[in-house]
Parts: sequence; structure tokens; C-alpha cells
Amino acid sequence: GKLKLRAEAADRERAEMQINVETYRKRLGTLQETVKKHEEMIQTVQQRLKEKTEQAVAAGNEEKAATARLGEASVELEALRKTKAELEETIRTQANQIAEHTAAQEGKLEKMRAAEESAQGDAQE
Repeated sequence: GKLKLRAEAADRERAEMQINVETYRKRLGTLQETVKKHEEMIQTVQQRLKEKTEQAVAAGNEEKAATARLGEASVELEALRKTKAELEETIRTQANQIAEHTAAQEGKLEKMRAAEESAQGDAQE
């Protein structure tokens, strides 16, 4: 009878151990699922961070490029201003030369007219 009782106790103990093992397996499975979910979340966050970093770098590069373009445009504008000033100076110089030339021509014409009138006056006398 004692052997039978001992055997039943051992069977019960084995059955309890079996239940405990099953419970631990389930818990382990749940933990593994949780760990897997966390890893996926971490990967998602890392991916988002990578994308944001790439966007920030791209925006930074775009800003640098825009600044460079602005610099080039400003240099171009300065060159155009200089060219415009040089052209205005050339126009002024040529206008002055034309005015002087015209005045000289008018002076000659005036002398020629005076000489003609004087000649005509002499002829009429």
C-alpha cells in the first residue's frame, strides 16, 4: 500500500511538474513575443530616425546649395552693376566727345558763314 501511495504521489508530482513546465513554456513564449515586438518597435524607430536624419542632411545640403546659388547670383549682380557703370561712363565720354565735336563743327560753320557774308558784303560794295 505504501508503494502504491508513493507511486501516486510521484505521479501527482510529475503531473504538477508537467503543468509547471507548460506554464513556463507559455510564459517564455509570451516573453519571446514581447521581445520580438520590442525589437520591431526599435527597428521602426531606428528606420524613422534614419529617414529623419537623411531628410535633415538633404535639407542642410539644399540650404548650402541655395546659399551658394545666392552667392553666385550676388557676384553676377555685382558684375552686371560694374558693367552698367562702365557702359554709362562710356556713354558719357562719347556724349561729351560728340558735344565737343559738334561745337567745333558749329564754330567752323559760323566762321564760314561770317566769311561768306563778309565776302558778299565786299562784293556788294
